[in-house]
Amino acid sequence: MNALFEFEFGLVFWQFIILVTAFVILGKYAWKPILGFIEKQEKAYAKASKEAKDQQRLAVTLSKQNQQLLQMAEKEKKAILQQALAEKKTLLRQAELEATQVKEDMLQQAQKDMLQEKQEMIKVLKQQIGILTIQVAEKLLQRELDQKNKQDVLLQTLINQASQSPKALCRVK
Repeated sequence: MNALFEFEFGLVFWQFIILVTAFVILGKYAWKPILGFIEKQEKAYAKASKEAKDQQRLAVTLSKQNQQLLQMAEKEKKAILQQALAEKKTLLRQAELEATQVKEDMLQQAQKDMLQEKQEMIKVLKQQIGILTIQVAEKLLQRELDQKNKQDVLLQTLINQASQSPKALCRVK
């Protein structure tokens, strides 16, 4: 047989001793740190997994809270808009009433002003009519006086002539 495949007890013994020594050395210096590292990694993975699940639950909770907040905000927005519309309508009504009141006040004031101007114009017209009447009366009186003066002058002339010649008086009659 081949020398490679022959069984020798000494060789097997030393190989066994080397194997046990290797296992002891590896167990003391390599496997414990490796197993400790693996356990540490498993704990870290477990912790990370737990934290991820917690974060996921927290994210779901926050998402639900956000949805609720959004719904509440939407309700508040609608309420604020409705309130603003109501206030707008109220303000418009008040503005309309105030504008109507101002318009009526302005119309009344304009009517008062127009009435006052009308009365002033009537007063001025009466004064002018009075002045014109006085002027017309003055002219009429002046004419009458002129005519009377003319008649007086004529009569005086006639009297003068009559005193000078009685025949002239007969002619005038």
